Amino acid sequence: MSLMVDATIITLNDNLLTGTIHTSIGAMADLQHLNLQNNQLTGTIPTQLGNCFRLIDLNLHNNQLVGEIPTELETCGDLQTLRLEGNNFAGVTVPPQVCGLDDLTVLSVDCGDDKVTCSCCECVA
Repeated sequence: MSLMVDATIITLNDNLLTGTIHTSIGAMADLQHLNLQNNQLTGTIPTQLGNCFRLIDLNLHNNQLVGEIPTELETCGDLQTLRLEGNNFAGVTVPPQVCGLDDLTVLSVDCGDDKVTCSCCECVA
């Protein structure tokens, strides 16, 4: 991971990746675009993503993620796109701190059927 610490874009969508998103992702303070969509990632969204202060796009949709949506994402003040639909979230509420991000224009989650509750999201059925 030390070789990638200065990366600004990681695009690994559609690669059949498995396992969890490693917490060391938080060491990538300059990361702006993280696209891990359409894989088979499991586990939770690491709270350490909140250390990626320059993050603009976070695309984690269509994986098998569970757990909470970290309030630590509120520190990603430049975040414009957060796509989480197509995961296994259940009984989760999008934190108001995330909804309150000034630049956030796309926040897409699975709503209904006790999946995700959100006051500011674009709900995907």
